[in-house]
Amino acid sequence: MKQRFVVLAVLALCVNVRASFDPTDPFLPYLSPKPPAIVTKLGDETLGNVQLHRVVFRSRMVQTKTGPQPSNVFALIASPLTPGKHPGLLILHGGRGAAEQQKAIAWAARGYVVVAPDLPGIADPELIPYSTGPWKGDFTGKYITARPDVTSSPVFDGVLAGWQALQLLRSQPNVRMDRIGVTGVAWGGYVATMVSGMAGRTVRATFSVYGAGYYDRGSAWQERLSQLPKAEAARWLKHLDAGRRAQGITANYFVAAATNHEYFWPPAVMATLIAVRGPKNQLFAPNAVDTISLPGGSVMTEFPSSWLGMEEPYFAFYLESRGTPFPTVATEKLARRDNDAVRLRFRIIGQSVRGSAYYCLNDKPWLEREWNKVHTVFLGNGIYEAAIPASAAAQGASWVALASDAHQVTVSSLIEAVPKL
Repeated sequence: MKQRFVVLAVLALCVNVRASFDPTDPFLPYLSPKPPAIVTKLGDETLGNVQLHRVVFRSRMVQTKTGPQPSNVFALIASPLTPGKHPGLLILHGGRGAAEQQKAIAWAARGYVVVAPDLPGIADPELIPYSTGPWKGDFTGKYITARPDVTSSPVFDGVLAGWQALQLLRSQPNVRMDRIGVTGVAWGGYVATMVSGMAGRTVRATFSVYGAGYYDRGSAWQERLSQLPKAEAARWLKHLDAGRRAQGITANYFVAAATNHEYFWPPAVMATLIAVRGPKNQLFAPNAVDTISLPGGSVMTEFPSSWLGMEEPYFAFYLESRGTPFPTVATEKLARRDNDAVRLRFRIIGQSVRGSAYYCLNDKPWLEREWNKVHTVFLGNGIYEAAIPASAAAQGASWVALASDAHQVTVSSLIEAVPKL
């Protein structure tokens, strides 16, 4: 009877994952809850209360001009030595990075079962000696390609490895299957969004730092996409754009965005958020590029345990049922003109919070915009009012409202246009 239940559970997962995909999807042959095959065991190690297993798994066989070649991926599995079941966390590195082993060890010491893989086609080839495949080399100029098909893009192998690492995490005997989280930065945030969209309900919480989808709506790759033949661009967007996969996300989803980030721009991030079907929250950090200098922002130590400080309370709440949820910020429709200001209201839901607001003129590209903090008044009942200069509204401006709480967390509203009253 028990064996029959396990079989039915596996089939249910396959149906859930495959339901949102069409027969032409290149990931379809790999969408199984079965973990990838381990081809090499690189040894075990104990550090304090953490057990480490370093492995290389087989990702896929790639057909090349000289015949089939294996794509093999390194991953670190870090687990607490404490007996019992623990929440699980998949950690995905950014562009030109490698498996985040220090972060994995730090999270395992907190009581999480962690898998941190190399991401083929995204990692720095010089930093990943155990990961091998046809994709290894100078691949950055080949990200945005789908010729002859999307599997020729090195990004395909990065996403595939992320998916397989998630199944490796889920296969660990001491992991809580109902408490799985995913986190990543930049390209890793993109992969986190992709994988969470593919995984559906099997992921409980996702935290993306900078990374998003909808590359054609505001990103460093927007121009490259526009230069591709229409059919090729359409293939890439359909199968490799994280925004198109975001509708499959039913997990709690948080994205921390920098308003002046070089690669992922606010319009693309907001389009991704709109596509997410599960509970979602966000931070648009004004004037930030690659660090966030706000409560709960970038961890500036030599070996940070996470990219942002607020990742820890985020996963503590959703994966450990500990702490409180992040506050939320929503703008209100009410707007009025008063002397030389356009006054806009926003509401914050949360405990021990303080609100602020910023605006920018829309006359420059996103990377070059300067965000100005404005005077904000608390009106009571969680409602704040921000005064945007009327001259800025007349020229065309955008604004965002922020909330920080006592637990070193900062969230924001979406970015919206300032009405010309």
